Amino acid sequence: MSRAAKDNVMLSTDEQEIWAAIEYWTKQLKQVEKLLFPVTLNILFTLIVWIGVYQTKTDSNSVFYYMLDPKHNHTTGNEIVDGMVNGIGCVLMLAVISFALLAMALYDYKRLVQMWLYMSCLLIIFGVFTSFIIDLFKACGFQNAPPILTTIIVVTYGTVGILVFFTKKTPLYMHQFYVISNCSLVSVFYLRMFPTHTAWFVLVCIIVWDAFAVLAPIGPLRRINEKAHEYSDQVLRFLMFTAEDTNDEPCEEIALHKCINELKQQKAKESHNKKPFVTKLNSEATHKCIRRRKTACSKNDIPVEIVQKICAKFKITNDRRSDETNFTVYDALNDGSSVRLGMGDFVFYSLLVGKAAATHSAMCVAGSIVGILVGLVITLTIFSSDETSPALPVSITIALLLHFGIYLFVEPFYNQIVITPKLFILL
Repeated sequence: MSRAAKDNVMLSTDEQEIWAAIEYWTKQLKQVEKLLFPVTLNILFTLIVWIGVYQTKTDSNSVFYYMLDPKHNHTTGNEIVDGMVNGIGCVLMLAVISFALLAMALYDYKRLVQMWLYMSCLLIIFGVFTSFIIDLFKACGFQNAPPILTTIIVVTYGTVGILVFFTKKTPLYMHQFYVISNCSLVSVFYLRMFPTHTAWFVLVCIIVWDAFAVLAPIGPLRRINEKAHEYSDQVLRFLMFTAEDTNDEPCEEIALHKCINELKQQKAKESHNKKPFVTKLNSEATHKCIRRRKTACSKNDIPVEIVQKICAKFKITNDRRSDETNFTVYDALNDGSSVRLGMGDFVFYSLLVGKAAATHSAMCVAGSIVGILVGLVITLTIFSSDETSPALPVSITIALLLHFGIYLFVEPFYNQIVITPKLFILL
C-alpha cells in the first residue's frame, strides 16, 4: 500500500473518531437539556411556595421536636453545633432506612419494599399536599381553610396522583408534573420543619452519603442494582423523574439488553469447560450493543436483525421480547432511550435554593441556581457513564461554594460600594 493510501486511511480513521466524539457529546447535551428545564421548574415552583405562602419562615412548632432547637429548650447552647448534630442525625437516619430497604430487597421481601414505596407516595400526595393547601388558604386571608373546597381539591389531586403513579394509563407529562410538584412540596416541608442551620449541614452530609451510596461497593444504591432485574419497571415511577427521548427506539434497545442479560444468566449455569464459548458470545453481544449505541443512524438504519440474531442464540422468542409486562428496572435503566433523575435529587436541589432565599439575597439565590445547573451539566457529561452516577455531590458542592462566596464576600463588598457614594453625597 502506498504512503498516500496509508495517509488517507489514517485520515479517514481520525475523521470517524472526531465524528464519533461530536455525536457522543451531542447526545449528552441533548440529555442534559431534557433535565435542565424540569430541575429549573422545580426550583422556581419551590421558591414561589416558600416565599409566597410561607415568607421563608420556619415553623416554631415543628413536628421534628426531637431535634436540637433553642425554641424547644433542647439545645447545646450553640445554634451551629445544634445544626451540625441535627444534620448528621438526619443523614444517619437516611442511611439506616436505606440499608433496611436494601436488606429487604436482598432477602426477597418484595412486598415490604413495595409497601414502603406505596405508603410514601400516598403520604406525599395526600398528607403533604393537604398541609400545603391549608396553609395556602391561610396565606390568602382565610382564617380557616374551607373544609368542603379543601376536601374536593385534595381528593382530586390525590386520585389523579394514584392513577399517575400506580397505573400506566396516564401520559408521561402528567407523571413529570406530579414528580416536580411533589418534590417541591417535600422541599418546602423540610424548609419549614428543619431548625436553624440544620438544612445546611444536611446538604453537606448528603454530598458524602450520595457518593458513598452510589459509588461504594457496599453502597445501598449500588447493591440494589443486583436485584434490579427482579422488579417491574413500574417501581421507577415512585423513585425517578423520566425524560423520554423520542429520537431513539426504546423497545429494540430494551430487547437487546434483555437478550444479553439472558445469555449471561443461561451460560453461567453451564459447565466450566464451556467458559471460552461463553466469553466469545458475551463479547460478541456486548460489542454489537456498544457499536449500535455509538453509531449515528436514523430509525430506518438501525438493524433489527441484530436483536433477532442475538435473541435466537439465547433461544428467546419474539413474543417474550415484545411483552412489555416483562420489562424490569434493569431494562428500563439500560434502555438507552431516556434519561432519569432521582426524586431525592430534586428535593435537595430545591432545599438548597430555598435556604438561599431565606437570606433575602437575590444574588445568593441566583448563584445557588447557577451552581446547581452547572453541576448537573458537569455530572451528566464529564462524569457520565453507562452506570448510575450520583447527581448531588458536584451540583451541591458548586452551589454551596457560590452561595457562601456571594453571601460572605461578594455581597458585603457590593453593599459597601453602593453605600459609600451615598455617604459621600450626604457629606
